[in-house]
Amino acid sequence: MSETRKEKVLRLLMEARAGESKDGWVESWRICSPEWGGLSGLRRLRELRAEGYAIESRALNNANNGTFLYRLKHSEPEQMEIAELKR
Repeated sequence: MSETRKEKVLRLLMEARAGESKDGWVESWRICSPEWGGLSGLRRLRELRAEGYAIESRALNNANNGTFLYRLKHSEPEQMEIAELKR
């Protein structure tokens, strides 16, 4: 069974949190890219929040272009447990 777009967005956020820098921030344009969330990527973020995932957001360093960053608030192992329980 293939991943839904929402599951892909969640995986992107988890992978960013577990990455080398561990800061976990992901640019909005990546979330909306065809590879991950598609045109409704930000809607998928809102759906994940509604399901109980703690997702932080902030503007990209004084950017006037409307670019925001998103990340899971909790550590990756904790979010993995939540994701597994929801399946």
